[in-house]
Amino acid sequence: METVSRTTSNHGIGRFLSAGLVSGVVAAILANIGLLVLTNILNRGDRYASVLNIFSITAICLVANLIGSVLFYFLLRFFKPVVAVSIFVALAMLAAIGNSLIAGPGASLPAGMPVLAPGFADVANPLHFLVALTATIIIPLLTISRGQGQH
Repeated sequence: METVSRTTSNHGIGRFLSAGLVSGVVAAILANIGLLVLTNILNRGDRYASVLNIFSITAICLVANLIGSVLFYFLLRFFKPVVAVSIFVALAMLAAIGNSLIAGPGASLPAGMPVLAPGFADVANPLHFLVALTATIIIPLLTISRGQGQH
């Protein structure tokens, strides 16, 4: 427990929030490029523009990665880095799966939410995994100092 506590006490939460911001910006860039590529490949055009656009994708990427960085900060306080990273990856992938189920075909959305156009999941689901993958690579990379990963 002493080694694990040192991992986060040497680097305050500010370092983790900075990592989340960097990860969020990278994820936003990748996801917006992915949106353009997928809508062109799948001939979806602007069908999803009211829900999937540069602003919504960027905002969600930033918020999700900042939340992820705080989560990772707390994981490192209670677990060794290798275990914390494993848990973080599992939780990020579970979040991507959960989001994909919500956006999936025949999904039942809460009242007041916009009705998803057919084929929405074809575009949104790969983006969920792209954002999760980005977070699971960049946040640990920027927050765990070399030599700490084996403790």
